[in-house]
Amino acid sequence: MFTCPHCQQPGLSALHKAFLGPGSQMNCNSCGQPIGIRFKPWLLAATPGSVVMLGAYYLIKSTALMYGVSAVGLVVMIGMHLAWVPLEKN
Repeated sequence: MFTCPHCQQPGLSALHKAFLGPGSQMNCNSCGQPIGIRFKPWLLAATPGSVVMLGAYYLIKSTALMYGVSAVGLVVMIGMHLAWVPLEKN
């Protein structure tokens, strides 16, 4: 669980945070206040995984290998989002 910026209690699960984008918000599980994220940290976390996925699409000819490398890019993108994008009050 990730800490709510409002009440400092466990507010969002990893699954909920993974689906949280800069244009969306979710309510804290503890206090019910809206929680969101900012665009710049989200973009910085998404960039490396996106580069890997685009590189796989344009540079790898084998379909199976392209999907495998793209899956790695997706895991990197989600992992960086969970680790480095802070939750903000909305």
